[in-house]
Amino acid sequence: MKERILLEELLQSFEKELQKAGLTKGSIAQYRCQGIYPYREYYHKAGMKFYDRKFNEQIISETESKSARGLISPKRMWAIRKVALLLDGFNETGEISQKRICSGSKVKINSTYYSDILQRFREAELNTGLRTKATIIGEMICLMHFFSWLENNGYSTLIKIDLKNISQYLTYFSLKNPGSMDRMTGVLRKLYAFLQRCGIPTTDFSPALVTNHSKRRKLRPVISNAETENIMSLINTTRPIGKRDYAILTIAKSLGIRGGDIIDLKLSDINWRTDEIMFRQNKTGIELTLPLTPVVGNAIADYILNGRPKTEANHIFVRHIVPIKKLDNSSNIFRRYASTSRIEKWAGFHSFRRSVASRMLNTGIEPDTVKNFLGQTKIDSLKPYFRISDIRLKSCTLTLFGIETSQEELL
Repeated sequence: MKERILLEELLQSFEKELQKAGLTKGSIAQYRCQGIYPYREYYHKAGMKFYDRKFNEQIISETESKSARGLISPKRMWAIRKVALLLDGFNETGEISQKRICSGSKVKINSTYYSDILQRFREAELNTGLRTKATIIGEMICLMHFFSWLENNGYSTLIKIDLKNISQYLTYFSLKNPGSMDRMTGVLRKLYAFLQRCGIPTTDFSPALVTNHSKRRKLRPVISNAETENIMSLINTTRPIGKRDYAILTIAKSLGIRGGDIIDLKLSDINWRTDEIMFRQNKTGIELTLPLTPVVGNAIADYILNGRPKTEANHIFVRHIVPIKKLDNSSNIFRRYASTSRIEKWAGFHSFRRSVASRMLNTGIEPDTVKNFLGQTKIDSLKPYFRISDIRLKSCTLTLFGIETSQEELL
């Protein structure tokens, strides 16, 4: 009989395996927030400490029921379900099934012709060393969808398809996955280049992939000063965790720094003598040094002196439960307080960055200065912030002066 294992030990080992699988920090954070945390909560409410496969089945059944009744989102349901299935396999074998990481694993290919091309494509991508395993898995899933569609429509080889067939597939795929069209066309372009390199006979279907599907762009409003103060007022700064959260959100609302860069701050990144604070930007890889304002400096100092647990960790912001280590995510901190305030559902930690940029542009600060303050590498990166600047948008409006009009035309 297999020895029972503590759930917490299993979950910690599971997260380490996700990192080894090549998933990005963002993907792992999604697994953690949408699946692992709720999963842990189910065990906690049931008073269970040991992993139980039968209880897993109950969790899946209950989440599916809640999703059907609209009590939880389908995204949350699928995340919990996926974590339960992955944990079941991990508990048995000690490994995470790469196929189960992506939801498209249900697609099957029966033809050895397409399976061989898929395997050779995978090996070629791995040999380049330019992409993570998770990215390659995503590409494989796209190709599995494509090859499965060809099989089901009677195309046994790639030499038998033409541009019309590619267009038909892209239309079919767009109806089911409109948000993934850019990725699919990109993978198909890679496939055609691979076929050319390997000398595999195929019809030239690249002309059908020239035009990308236009990206869906969402324009997120900013958080007002009143909403920001409402969030900050909910933080209990008499408690150590409250001091930590207050310092993190103060940096965000004052300097507009990304959440991931804030939690990566180290004790050595603050120069108290020159009143400067340095951030290592994960997105651009560029170091950004900004003035340490009194508000930000006092909030950080209060946490370090009066709230931070005693630890040898170099990072300023740490967990307050064992093991004490660097924080993994900043979004949870924002949601903790935003969920109890009257903040719209669209708002997130990045809303602070949009607010700072919009406020600077509205006060007439030159765009190049705003770009440098935010640590952007290109001026085009400010375009979304121009679009949310009300004052700048109003300056673009045109009057009817000089245009001959009559009452009838206006009616």
